[in-house]
Amino acid sequence: MQQNPAILEQRYMPMSIGQRVYGINKTCEVKSKTLGLENKELKSFIKEMRDRFNEDHKNNKKLLAIIFIMAEIDKSRRDCQFEDFTSKEIFKIVKAINYLKGSFPLLPKNLTLPLN
Repeated sequence: MQQNPAILEQRYMPMSIGQRVYGINKTCEVKSKTLGLENKELKSFIKEMRDRFNEDHKNNKKLLAIIFIMAEIDKSRRDCQFEDFTSKEIFKIVKAINYLKGSFPLLPKNLTLPLN
């Protein structure tokens, strides 16, 4: 039985999305235990995604909405400043981002745009 070439990896034992995400989450846990609970990059990321003067503002806003939906952040709380999010919400946001990070390497690589 042949594997789907779209999800093949250059490794002996391909990892599932779940395995990847578990590893990324464990790494985050270790970092928080050793380095503290600082999320400067996350704060900067959210600020950048909300920047109205960025030429990709429309798509950035959509990406941020996807992350908040995956994190099950209430719609009324999605416009909060980073400092206003609870630790539980930040935990969910980080887990949602980690899921995206774990799944991105499995996206098809050789895509073409259809010509109209």
